[in-house]
Amino acid sequence: MSQQIKERIEKGASVLDEKIPTWIDKQDLLWLNLMSPCMCVLGQSQEVGDYWETLGRLFPGKTEEELNILAYEHGFNIQLPKYRDLSEKEYSDYSELTNAWKVFIAERRRALGKVQYLSEV
Repeated sequence: MSQQIKERIEKGASVLDEKIPTWIDKQDLLWLNLMSPCMCVLGQSQEVGDYWETLGRLFPGKTEEELNILAYEHGFNIQLPKYRDLSEKEYSDYSELTNAWKVFIAERRRALGKVQYLSEV
């Protein structure tokens, strides 16, 4: 995981720790996928199960453009292209970000004594 991604994820986890303290317990690492609005970190953080809904709750009163920037800065999303489909590089970026969150969550759970899967040991 690159240092930049690690810093973005730590920033995002800090906001989640403050605003949704139980988020870490709700993450299913087997299904975690940052490309999915329901199975991403934000989608799994609240009962509402939706990326945009949770993002809006974390950062109320922001425009969609501002939310996209905040999502990137907090490791919740990649930098999305405007008005075109994703490239192979962007699919790869999603995969890298998903894997980085999985590592971060597993390490955090280990540190808290909250291992949920044998794969986290």
